[in-house]
Amino acid sequence: MSGELEKGALGLLTFQPSLLETADISEGDFSTDRERKIFSIITRKWENDRPTEIPLALIAAEFTSAEDRIFVSSLCDGLPKPTLETFG
Repeated sequence: MSGELEKGALGLLTFQPSLLETADISEGDFSTDRERKIFSIITRKWENDRPTEIPLALIAAEFTSAEDRIFVSSLCDGLPKPTLETFG
């Protein structure tokens, strides 16, 4: 996957972690340690808690560098935000 595609996939998984049940994706599909760690955090939260969403702040809290936390906070940048019109 490309960097932007990887970032978009991680952002989408924070909104809908249930996609892990059907997506053919694994930690090895990500090119950087940071993205593999994020995927691992999302997977762990899904397996343990089955949340409907995973807050970015929860993921960011597992990183110590400001650069990594900023990256996590930008995971959903550019993703479409669902609205009532989306489903109308």
